[in-house]
Amino acid sequence: MSGLYNDKLERFTGAITADAAAEARQIYEAIRQESDHALSVAEDETLSETFRYIKSEAAQIRAAAGQRVSRTAMDNKRALALRRSEMSAEVLALVRERLAVYVCAEAYTEQLRGLAERAVRAFGADTDIYLRAEDMPLAEAIAPKRTPHTVTFREGAFRVGGLRAVCPARRMQIDESFDTTLEELSGRFAELFGPDMAFRTAEAEEQEAEA
Repeated sequence: MSGLYNDKLERFTGAITADAAAEARQIYEAIRQESDHALSVAEDETLSETFRYIKSEAAQIRAAAGQRVSRTAMDNKRALALRRSEMSAEVLALVRERLAVYVCAEAYTEQLRGLAERAVRAFGADTDIYLRAEDMPLAEAIAPKRTPHTVTFREGAFRVGGLRAVCPARRMQIDESFDTTLEELSGRFAELFGPDMAFRTAEAEEQEAEA
């Protein structure tokens, strides 16, 4: 009798133990799943936060780079404008130096004679020819010889050279003064010497300095 009782007790205890073990496994699995889910959520949140941080940093880097590019572009424009101005002054100074030599040559007198003759012929009327003060002694040498029109020489308000011819009757003027030519050259400098020319000249100067 006691043996049967012990048998039942063992089966009962075993059943309880098995149930407890099964319930423990279920609880453990539920805990594991909740833990995995919590970890996954945490990882997702971390990745999202990292991604947001990366996007924010990238935006700041792009903005800073854009500002640097803009500043560099403005600096380059200012440097180019300065270089153009310097080149203009250098070229004009060189032209003035060469003109100063040219106006002392016989070829200059011949040029004035040709300009005066063409002006009177173009007007077909009495003409006033203006010369710079230094060229007034050349009036007789450059005066048109075969013309029915009166040619009067006057001192002009320009200093580099050339002449200006005025026809009072027709209210016309022909400006062949070197002064006006230089002013036009100065005004058209950016057109004649573009940015490529300025950069090439600057690079050439740097190479010469390095050599």
